[in-house]
Amino acid sequence: MQSVLRREPIGAAMQFLLMVVLIFTILAMLAGFGWGGSRGVVRCARACDELARLYRGRVHRAGWFGHPRVSFRYRSADVLVGVFAHGNHSNGHGSSTRLQTAWLDANFTCSISHPPRPTRLTAHDGLMSWQSGWREFDERYSIRTSDRTLTATLMNQVALHQIEQLRRQPHPSGLLVEIHRGGFQISKSFAIQRSADLLAFVRVGLELYDQNLLSATEGIAFLQQPVAQPLEHVVCQICGEPIVDDLVFCRHCKTPHHRDCWQYVGRCSVFGCGEIHFEIPRPAVGIPRRTND
Repeated sequence: MQSVLRREPIGAAMQFLLMVVLIFTILAMLAGFGWGGSRGVVRCARACDELARLYRGRVHRAGWFGHPRVSFRYRSADVLVGVFAHGNHSNGHGSSTRLQTAWLDANFTCSISHPPRPTRLTAHDGLMSWQSGWREFDERYSIRTSDRTLTATLMNQVALHQIEQLRRQPHPSGLLVEIHRGGFQISKSFAIQRSADLLAFVRVGLELYDQNLLSATEGIAFLQQPVAQPLEHVVCQICGEPIVDDLVFCRHCKTPHHRDCWQYVGRCSVFGCGEIHFEIPRPAVGIPRRTND
């Protein structure tokens, strides 16, 4: 009888230990499904680190079931890049790789979707279908917009080619390019884990963003000033720090920058300007006094 009583605590301890092992095994399997195994974890972490180094950004680590994301400044906007556990559109299920940043017009909506979505022209959303006129593109994508004229301006041949690049690389998959409520987002229904593939996705995505901004601001006129105006407490529009020395200004809109910041970005930081040449302020030249004869 005593031997039976002694065995009962041991059996309970074994059951508890087996339960703990089972729980950890299930958690490891779930994490493996989300990431594609331990190799996927390592590849994704390395890709995010490389992306952050290239764009001088920050990596945001996550827990067991989360994916790391990278945030950085591009032009004058904040950009967020990462792999999300669930897609936010009907182009696919599971993980998706996204690039998110700001857009200049909160009232404009446009979505380019692959595979094409069914036409849903309702009074509720107020969106209209639009076609590019490029047969292969229109067969592959559906485009819905709140402004057909502006969409025709944005979706030129360069932009359409960049969208097709995003769909194909690194593997053909579902794609959603969306401008909505002041946001610009590219979502690819594929978890990009390799560094080279993630860098290519971000590079082409930012090129598409630049192309759309350039097209959207072609009609904006900047007031020309003959010379740069003297300012007190001048702040660089790129880094946000005061400009004490080594000041340059945009040849077009006369906005001041640090010389190093300008050379890093490669152009003026003012939205819609796009000037690539700067000028160096010249010291003021005194007007000689006229002597009396």
